[in-house]
Amino acid sequence: MHVPEGADPDAKRTMLKKINAAVTEAYRLPDFMTFIHEHALDLVALDGGLLADDQQRAETRQRSTPDR
Repeated sequence: MHVPEGADPDAKRTMLKKINAAVTEAYRLPDFMTFIHEHALDLVALDGGLLADDQQRAETRQRSTPDR
């Protein structure tokens, strides 16, 4: 999974549980591992535009990211 840096841990948990349930149901795998890669918004583009240029998205991320 590639997710925005600083994404909400509860949102990631929910996403991973749903993905795991879907893969387990579809493929009947005994074990399934998911890797999360976090990326800064200035390193990801959608439709040719940097996500960091999306002011609303950048502001939302700043509010939800604890000081490091």
